[in-house]
Amino acid sequence: MKALIRISTLAVTLVAASAASAESYYINAADYGVTEFNFTALGGENVEDQNRRQECLGVRLEKVLGVPVNMRTAADYAGVLEGFLGGTVDMSELGASGYARVFLTDSNAVEPMAVTKQMDGSTGYYSEILVRADSGIDSFADLEGRSFYFGDPDSTSGTLVPTVSFRMMGIDPEEYFSEVGFSGGHEQSIVGVYNGDFDASGTWISGQGNFEDGYTRGGLRRTLDNGLIDISEMKPIWRSDEIPEGPLTVRQALPTEVKEAVRTSFLNFAEEDPDCMAIYGNEISGYARADHSNYEFIVEMRRGAFGG
Repeated sequence: MKALIRISTLAVTLVAASAASAESYYINAADYGVTEFNFTALGGENVEDQNRRQECLGVRLEKVLGVPVNMRTAADYAGVLEGFLGGTVDMSELGASGYARVFLTDSNAVEPMAVTKQMDGSTGYYSEILVRADSGIDSFADLEGRSFYFGDPDSTSGTLVPTVSFRMMGIDPEEYFSEVGFSGGHEQSIVGVYNGDFDASGTWISGQGNFEDGYTRGGLRRTLDNGLIDISEMKPIWRSDEIPEGPLTVRQALPTEVKEAVRTSFLNFAEEDPDCMAIYGNEISGYARADHSNYEFIVEMRRGAFGG
């Protein structure tokens, strides 16, 4: 009986120590002049589904910062980027190209804090072009004379990487394809192809797992999980080289204490709150530290492709 009591006491002590460790970086952001915190997610997914995934993250951040956290979803990438530039967005997970756009507009506006890690520990993903399985398109060469839609203009996998890749192939999209446009986001790209609105479009994928499952994560997986397509009616025909995961980004003007508390909460996310991580992270293993040096070549890629 005494042994049982000792074991129970040890268990309680370990739990208490773990909780104390988790709370060691918690702050009252109001002490540093921040009375509320604005997290804005990128558009491109059904808003209701996105809000559901974000709910537990908002609760977690409120515990860390001790102030109200406003969780919002922007209609498109531009809404988040303009919010950062205008000081109305404090944090978002940007695509690498979106981060590059803000940096090229104002290098003092944003600061990368962390980056998602795949289940195998890698920090990259891919752009993949999709077509309907019954389209008669079996390779990239078959796309000549067909319609192609980019994603959001500020999407890395949906626009920047395909644009640069086409140039490297010596392809002018306006001449190669019968029609070129922008879908507005990953979900719109996939559903547009599925519905036959255009012949091909690109989205982001983890590159891990099977196509039939939508891979482990990405635009295709989310669209499939949301019941918007029958994946047996789709197929991939092109994949990019690996792209660095977009950064978890904060407004650079925030106090250092606030930024470091937020960074630490994400670096510890998987260990401290695995249930929320499973909902919000959607098949990632956690977060790794990141800074501007991780995205310098993406900045230069965007500068070369779009001039800023």
